[in-house]
Amino acid sequence: MPSDYTLYKIIFYSLDPLGPQLRPSEIARRLKVSRDVIKHTLQLWEDTKNIRGKASPGRPRKTTVKEDNTIIKLAERRAEEGSEKLVGRLKRKNIEISERTVRRRIEEEGFQSGHPILKPLLTSTPMENRLFWANQHSDEDWQRVIFTNEATFHLYTPVPWTRWRPGQRPVGRTVKYPAKIHAWGCFSSHGFGKLVLFQGNLTGKKLTNIYAHGLLSSANNMFTGQWKLQEDNDPKHMSHVAKAWKQTHNITHLPWPSQSPDQNPMENVWAVLKMNVAQHHAWTMKTLCKVI
Repeated sequence: MPSDYTLYKIIFYSLDPLGPQLRPSEIARRLKVSRDVIKHTLQLWEDTKNIRGKASPGRPRKTTVKEDNTIIKLAERRAEEGSEKLVGRLKRKNIEISERTVRRRIEEEGFQSGHPILKPLLTSTPMENRLFWANQHSDEDWQRVIFTNEATFHLYTPVPWTRWRPGQRPVGRTVKYPAKIHAWGCFSSHGFGKLVLFQGNLTGKKLTNIYAHGLLSSANNMFTGQWKLQEDNDPKHMSHVAKAWKQTHNITHLPWPSQSPDQNPMENVWAVLKMNVAQHHAWTMKTLCKVI
């Protein structure tokens, strides 16, 4: 009996729109099968869309279409409840099924489970401030703005793959505070600026050093004439030391609405960079800095 692979090749050679559309005699020569096998396979495919004929119906389904719809609607309304609680609610609707069946119906519908994406809780005030800010800056020349932000990169801590006998599962040791390095970066419509790496907490004084060696040199390479600095309302950016330094160097600060980290395009840059850095699995701080 020909293998499934051979039978599928018969279908491909003969019927697939992307296939060579060969005649049965040519298929028989290539695959070394009889023309009767080819004829039988093509007939089965035409009748059942299955190379071996109709599949076994298997176990009868335990729920009706109406009950399936009830399960799905309940799963949507009670998205935070597990299958155990859903079974209890279905029981009150005279639908007696197991947790396993509930999970199957939910999976069949394509639902996925996991933690939700966490976003800051925005009240009406910050939302109104965002709208006010957007209206104020609708005519902003964004080609004269340099976007900045900080990010943190952690040293790779591998979790080894292993195997064990029943009851002898090994324990892997983790570090509570893994080594990390901080980064300050910037970019504008003219390209990326300098990347400054630093350790320890970012103070106002340390920030002015970053302004001097990272921001100014980057802006001078990008712009001729006036430009604006974008940064969020982090206390370090709004500190007296940072404000005084920016005022002394005639840097125009772009006002920024509160609770708006997703509004800064630098966040997208960090997301891409972190994914790329993670692929290198840097085990030492020197390697991590080099990779970044």
